[in-house]
Amino acid sequence: MQIEPMVSVKVAADLLRLDKKSVRERLLNGQLSGVKKTIGSREKWFVHSAAVESLLEERRTQIPANTAPHIITATAVEDEEEHRRDPSSFTRGQWYQQDRERIDAIVEQMVKPLLDKCAGQADLLAAQEQIIAEQKLQLRLLPDLEADSRRACQLEEEVATLQKNNTETVAALQNEIEQLQDKLNRPWWKKLLG
Repeated sequence: MQIEPMVSVKVAADLLRLDKKSVRERLLNGQLSGVKKTIGSREKWFVHSAAVESLLEERRTQIPANTAPHIITATAVEDEEEHRRDPSSFTRGQWYQQDRERIDAIVEQMVKPLLDKCAGQADLLAAQEQIIAEQKLQLRLLPDLEADSRRACQLEEEVATLQKNNTETVAALQNEIEQLQDKLNRPWWKKLLG
């Protein structure tokens, strides 16, 4: 009695380019011949090497028609030219470019108001800084030192409040800009799928 060589399910799966589950299913269905052996407390499948070789040989002899080499003929070139001229059928690159242009236009429409709002906030900040500068000048011109010191405290509080409000506004606008940039930089398929 001659012992037939055997391989593990993992080796068989690698050779057949299948996953281990598929190999086990084929063993159970009888599509592959093998033996279940108890090793320690576990049962493991082993596949006959000849069964793996015969399945590989069977695959080699069955070459599907769609994997045959593509022969370029004059009619194939004419069909390709016709396909390019037909505006209803776009290649993937053309569709992607058109879609990207549409998305860019949408993003521009969304970002433009935000940029305008940022410019308005910058103008507001400049105006507030000018008011602060004028108020500091008035403080220096006041003859009464006590009134100057009280006014200076009030103005400093106002300045601190204005700066805090402006800082929060700028942070919120920067956050919105970053979110829109993230949306812009996402791949087109993520934008379409949500």
